[in-house]
Amino acid sequence: MAIHSCRDSERNRIKNLSYNSTTYKKIEAFQIFVAIFILALASPLTFASDPSPLQDFCVAINDPKGSVFVNGKFCKDAKLAKADDFYFSGLHICKNTSNTFRSTVTPLNVAHMAGLHTLGIYMVRIDDAPNSGLNPPHTHPCASEILFVLEGTLHVGFVTSNPDNGLISKVLYPGDVFVFPVGLIHFQYNIGNTYAVTFAGLSSENPGVITIANAVFGSNPSINADILAKLELLAGSGFLASGHDRRGVQVGPATNQCIDREGRLETYTFHLICRECTITLEDVQLQLGLPVDGYAATGFAQSTNWRAVYYKLLGVIPDNINGGRIEVGWL
Repeated sequence: MAIHSCRDSERNRIKNLSYNSTTYKKIEAFQIFVAIFILALASPLTFASDPSPLQDFCVAINDPKGSVFVNGKFCKDAKLAKADDFYFSGLHICKNTSNTFRSTVTPLNVAHMAGLHTLGIYMVRIDDAPNSGLNPPHTHPCASEILFVLEGTLHVGFVTSNPDNGLISKVLYPGDVFVFPVGLIHFQYNIGNTYAVTFAGLSSENPGVITIANAVFGSNPSINADILAKLELLAGSGFLASGHDRRGVQVGPATNQCIDREGRLETYTFHLICRECTITLEDVQLQLGLPVDGYAATGFAQSTNWRAVYYKLLGVIPDNINGGRIEVGWL
């Protein structure tokens, strides 16, 4: 009996040790899980923007010898820093806007000012040519943007996220400031008859930029045409709506113009979201052979900025405005 009692006691002791060991491992695993969970919750708060530097500054250099490597670049010895590392001159120079959008963005980043590294900021100058210079719809995935108007009259705005896709926009004048929240699609459009000059600050050393049209229609390699054709965005806007002219020739989806079999322009008819179409005065001229010219018949009105009025009413700015009148032929 004594022998069995000793064996039973030893078995119980081993069993208890095994149980305690398993319990300890479970507790340890749970503690690790809790720690990871807390870190996961804290991470979005920590990395929502550029990390805060642990030093006063980091002047970026290309020489790795004797340097500290921070955020993808080597840092100059702080004792060797000089004023020119934190200085740049040239943003007062007007830029050439002879391009598709008649708009030029001039960046000021760590490549131009080495002392910007690790400070989490970025700056640009934007020149928009008179009469519809456009900084096209784009987004900065990593930064918010604050825009200051130095010269000109601009229509600016941004679009909120799905599902609302609300447009928040305003006409800005010299001295005005507007903010574009991080990641949202935004634009600037010059509706004045003078050059528009703006300066913008962004909340990241590397804000990133995605121009929507370039990304969707100019990717390399190209996105399959069938995929683009099915985009609800384009179908809803009418750009992909198709139709036929009176002789059965299909409407060009990109221009919403009809081309006859001999390659001549047939109509300017365009399609609306409600699946109806609008006949333009140019349709009348082409189809009936009636000349359309001269000034439109309008009532009496006054304005100090007709360009802004026409843009608000028509969404575009006429090429030639004579007071408050525009040529019927332009319509």
